[in-house]
Amino acid sequence: MDKEIIIAYEIFESHIDEMRNMSLKEFDKEFTDIYGNLKIAFGENEFISSMLEDVPIEVKECMSELITSYLDALICLVDKIENSDVLYLKYIENSFSWLKVKKKNNNLLFYEVNKQYIDEMNNRIRNFVLVGDDLFTDECILWGPVRIDQALFNKKILSVVTSFVKEIKEINPILIKSNLFRKQLNFINRNGVVL
Repeated sequence: MDKEIIIAYEIFESHIDEMRNMSLKEFDKEFTDIYGNLKIAFGENEFISSMLEDVPIEVKECMSELITSYLDALICLVDKIENSDVLYLKYIENSFSWLKVKKKNNNLLFYEVNKQYIDEMNNRIRNFVLVGDDLFTDECILWGPVRIDQALFNKKILSVVTSFVKEIKEINPILIKSNLFRKQLNFINRNGVVL
């Protein structure tokens, strides 16, 4: 039975207030990513979970994640899984946590694995995604596999990315012209979604 995919984010209110009246030039100078809280989970198995309830904003900000970078990485997974059997998504905040995605027929199998980042990965990792498993011979599986229908996964990523870009557009429409959102807009457009 397929499990539920949970991808949720929360942009910090202070960042929203700051972005609301920025010019595109100011935004590109000040923002290299959109920070906030993020959760990526497959059923009850969490890969990233910084969505904290009932805690002071200072704690939430300490637990912040790079929302835009992770959305770009998820788009990369969708794009690359068509021609790959195994992909690994790097957890940005540490050097050993990875989300392993293995294609099996029309399903994707998700695992969280531990594997120390090694220098050989530098030349092969793009958008925090590494193709192939030859550098992961000694990985330690923390959870998985969790089976997700590939079409359902692709649809979920498109839905979340579209919601994110719409939220940015509502905050300040000029900002979606930033290079920071280029991958998301390209992904949305090629999937025929109109903002």
